[in-house]
Amino acid sequence: MISKLLIYIIFLISFTSSQQLSYRLIRTTDLKRQLVSDNNNVLKLYDICVDESRNLAYTSGIVTRYVSCINLISRTETHTFRLPFSEQLHILKCNPTNGYLLVTTVQSSPVKSYLIRSDNGEVNGSVNHNSVISGTSFHRSSNRIFISEGLEIKIFNGSNLSLISSINTMFEAGGCEIDSVNNQIYVVSKNIISGNVSVKVFLINSPYSLIRTINLPSSHNNGDIKIDPARNRFYLIGLRNLKVVNISTGSIVNQVYFSEDVSSPVYDVNTATLYLTDDDGYSSNSHNGLWSKIYKYNTSANHLDSFLMGDKASRLSFYSLGNTLLLPNMHSGLVQL
Repeated sequence: MISKLLIYIIFLISFTSSQQLSYRLIRTTDLKRQLVSDNNNVLKLYDICVDESRNLAYTSGIVTRYVSCINLISRTETHTFRLPFSEQLHILKCNPTNGYLLVTTVQSSPVKSYLIRSDNGEVNGSVNHNSVISGTSFHRSSNRIFISEGLEIKIFNGSNLSLISSINTMFEAGGCEIDSVNNQIYVVSKNIISGNVSVKVFLINSPYSLIRTINLPSSHNNGDIKIDPARNRFYLIGLRNLKVVNISTGSIVNQVYFSEDVSSPVYDVNTATLYLTDDDGYSSNSHNGLWSKIYKYNTSANHLDSFLMGDKASRLSFYSLGNTLLLPNMHSGLVQL
């Protein structure tokens, strides 16, 4: 996607002693819309999410108020829609049940989430959060959204974002993920507790009983989690450390250390591979100052690989049906598949 270029023709109204006093805008021409696309432009691409059920992806930026929809079969942009808030950093998630987007303004006060129809941008619900949002997981069959917020996992209706219930985690909650096979939800502590990173497992349905607690010795905060019940393991991801944990025994199987801070982990369950991007693409060792390192960790073979991008990819997403990693490039405006 080509960045939006604006031509401003400015007419000088008056001047005194060579000092310009006032101007009148005569005309604005949007060359991108005129020459390239009928859709509104998304600038400074930041986040991206995938709707597997409908073969669609959505990406948005931080300096415009638009979300762009990409058809993953034809690999073309289909439409854009306007966000209900001003330009700012935000996170995109897709509800797999109905294709609605959960959009969270992570740096606003208060932090706020909107549930938005992805075909026309209509807001179906919104909620103000009392704390930082650390994790989100969707339960497809019940159409519920589980969000880690402070000392709780709050449970919302996936059609209108009304609050249904909450789970007291009894620690500052980090990431959470649902095991739909066993009807459980895993949540990891955001911080180290007495030299341990703690994982709690709750029933997915009321009364949301605590099933077990797994404490793992750690000198690193591992505040994100991915689970793979079929392989009997889950993964705890921190800024520079990743732990592979056996679900049955609750013991650490492997550990990986990264040379830079990492973020936006996505998991390919077909190949048991984790992908992550470096947290900061600007470095004295970079190529022309703009780059991202993408880490690829094969969890079965315990093999870590990486490759450099020519642009900054802040967030990642994975399209399992197409075996495709999606990378939105912040500066070029391109989404690479």
